[in-house]
Amino acid sequence: MDEKEIIMNKSFGEERVDIDRDFEVENCKEAKTVKVLTQNMFLRPVVKTNESDYKYERLQDLLQVIQNFDILCFQEVFSGLNSHKPQLLTVGKKAGFNYYCHSSKPGYFEKYLTDGGLVNLSRYPIVESDEEVYKKAIGDCSIAKKGVLFSKIDINGNHLYLFNTHLQANYYSSYDLYRKCINTKMYQLKQLAEYIESKTRDMKPDDKIMLVGDFNISSRKFNSHTIAQFKGYAEQDPGYNIFFEEGFNTLMEAEIMKKILSEDGLFSVKDLKERLGDEEGAPATFAGTIELEDGSKAPADTALMSQKDLMTEQSLDYIFILERNDICFKSQEDSKDMTYPITNIIKDEWLLPKQKPFTVKEDTIRVEKFLIKDKKYGALSDHFGLSVNMTAL
Repeated sequence: MDEKEIIMNKSFGEERVDIDRDFEVENCKEAKTVKVLTQNMFLRPVVKTNESDYKYERLQDLLQVIQNFDILCFQEVFSGLNSHKPQLLTVGKKAGFNYYCHSSKPGYFEKYLTDGGLVNLSRYPIVESDEEVYKKAIGDCSIAKKGVLFSKIDINGNHLYLFNTHLQANYYSSYDLYRKCINTKMYQLKQLAEYIESKTRDMKPDDKIMLVGDFNISSRKFNSHTIAQFKGYAEQDPGYNIFFEEGFNTLMEAEIMKKILSEDGLFSVKDLKERLGDEEGAPATFAGTIELEDGSKAPADTALMSQKDLMTEQSLDYIFILERNDICFKSQEDSKDMTYPITNIIKDEWLLPKQKPFTVKEDTIRVEKFLIKDKKYGALSDHFGLSVNMTAL
């Protein structure tokens, strides 16, 4: 890919500034924690929801919350008539994130008005990066160069194959348009799965695949606020009455998403935030709430959110771990008792005893609300973030 189209393997300078890291990676003998964050930053070009989106103020707040992370994946950092992306990269540099890649700008003869809004920042070297633009998009999403951003990150000798994406948004002006949005997301997911497969063919068994981002597909049941919202839509378009006739089983779309991402069984797909769920499904990451002293709920923010979305508690953001089922051996000792077929060619270095364990600590998954006090806005974004820890020698 042309260097002008996407920034790859970028370092801000010879001298690295790592927070809480005064050791040489090569000589480190104890397992170190690597913390990953995905966050939709809600930095749209020009437009605003209410009086203000407080974009520049929230970018400064970001510096205060990213200090404890090692790898950052952002969505909705759109370019075009603003300096959001350069400011974000500057914020990242101040915090010690010396490697980055981001969505490419549209070419002169492309149909897009802005880039895809994706940014990956890392304290660890990004040894390869790339992007894939979705072939299908509708509505306002069609003017952004939306897709998936890939970073191959070297973490002490092992590699994290990291994919950051932002799928088609839902539009509700008509039921027909809403259905087209859902169908478009299905096409995008298929393209995404094929892209992940192509990028991970040469991965080693101890490498990891992580897929993060804003999928605009909720894995949480509709609550009373969402039902009221859809009743309003039904008053404008009777097509929405199908939700009241067939019930509000919104989890079906999320299950279809995982099935598509499995690429016909090639990948095992694990949604990490499921372990945080309750009887209503996974925790909310959009239009989320806070609990008051009396046990009732209130919106986490009212300045950034549209009134119709307040407290609808949708679970749109994900951290997925994917495992290729055709790479099913870990070491020479493990391979002795294998009774299942191996479809990959075994490489000699794969059979050496592993000295650098590299694991995703699935039980560390958490929702990062990033609430803001004493300002006109109540949270860092209209989305909550998600984080998870990995360990590596």
